[in-house]
Amino acid sequence: MKEHILIVEDNSDILELLEYNLIAAGYDTIGFLNTKNVRQGF
Repeated sequence: MKEHILIVEDNSDILELLEYNLIAAGYDTIGFLNTKNVRQGF
């Protein structure tokens, strides 16, 4: 079973890079650009 990682990063380029590398390492990720979006996503 894959581990899940929640990422909150305000820079979309960095968020994309983090998600790409973590997915390549075998993790499931969900990314948000700010905390307001996190609250709406859950």
